[in-house]
Amino acid sequence: MNTFIDIFTDYGDSKFVILPVPFDTTTSLVPGTRFGPGALLSASRGLEYYDMDTGERVTHRIYTMPEDEPPLEPEKMVGWVENKVDNILKDDKFPILLGGEHTITLGVVNPILERYREPVILVFDAHYDLRDAYGGFRVSHATVMRRVSEKMPVYFYGQRVASQEELIYLRGNKNLFTGIDGLKGRKVYVSVDLDVLDPSVCPSVSNPEPGGLSFEGLLNVLKNVFDLNDVIGFDIVELQPVNNPFYGAYTAAVLLKKMIMMKQGRLNG
Repeated sequence: MNTFIDIFTDYGDSKFVILPVPFDTTTSLVPGTRFGPGALLSASRGLEYYDMDTGERVTHRIYTMPEDEPPLEPEKMVGWVENKVDNILKDDKFPILLGGEHTITLGVVNPILERYREPVILVFDAHYDLRDAYGGFRVSHATVMRRVSEKMPVYFYGQRVASQEELIYLRGNKNLFTGIDGLKGRKVYVSVDLDVLDPSVCPSVSNPEPGGLSFEGLLNVLKNVFDLNDVIGFDIVELQPVNNPFYGAYTAAVLLKKMIMMKQGRLNG
């Protein structure tokens, strides 16, 4: 079985549960994100358990769920994810989703709303994903944050391209925020679309946009968020490894390790 850094831990002994979601039904530019979870996990075999920045080792309390195929229909996929995340939370474990296209994040919303009081979602992305419909889908990678914002507050960071429709919706919606001001002390679910990074850092995405964050810049913002808030789960989405450089998948694997260690530090502290 493909696991993170070849860590094999029983589900019952784990604290972190990784859920691969190989889904890309609505991908509009470069398909192939369904291969993202497997590529990230395979690349993670090259990681060190030790982290130079913290002087700590990544926890072994990580369980990687089997990479089962979700339904092809977006709405059914969302329900599939909801069921799995609900069970992870009921077992008092920390959910980590690997995509797959960004649509998978919608499946987290209902479970965290049921478990936590006034949670918010922080989205790192080159795009706002606020269209009402796209390509014939109302549930898609381009509409996902519109659907999320209908249920809970969304904070955006790193966006640098938008449609006129999205900007009008953004400015007129009290559930949408840009930047991380006002996040201190909140219950925060973090969603990282890898295209928030500059393509020179991570070219292996479905919708690359020039001018993104550096890897160090992203880590600095994430560290601040993890330090000042109770992060209740996160996902890394839109890795598209097909015909793309291997270092994109490896960069995603390093990011996953760093984010687990950020949460690990809070749990141990």
